[in-house]
Amino acid sequence: MAAPISQFCLCLGLASLAADMAHANNLGLRAATLGLNSTGADQNGAHLNLDYAITAHHGFEVNFDLADTEIGTIGTVRAGLHLSPAADRGYGLFAY
Repeated sequence: MAAPISQFCLCLGLASLAADMAHANNLGLRAATLGLNSTGADQNGAHLNLDYAITAHHGFEVNFDLADTEIGTIGTVRAGLHLSPAADRGYGLFAY
């Protein structure tokens, strides 16, 4: 599990760099979060979430998850497009 977690950390570092570069015009990477967890007995997991702005009101979000199970490491990817016409409203279409 150490190698995939290292890859997540590398992705987070690159995402932070991209966020700094895109900050000037509010387009590009808006948020990146990384979560690591351990429940003991070699049950580890990791989660990476990236939220990318395409326009001022449109964007897409991608989530990557890794989890140790009894049968091995299982990964999942979720992605979605979203529309935020106002600060208090948002709409989206997501796929798992």
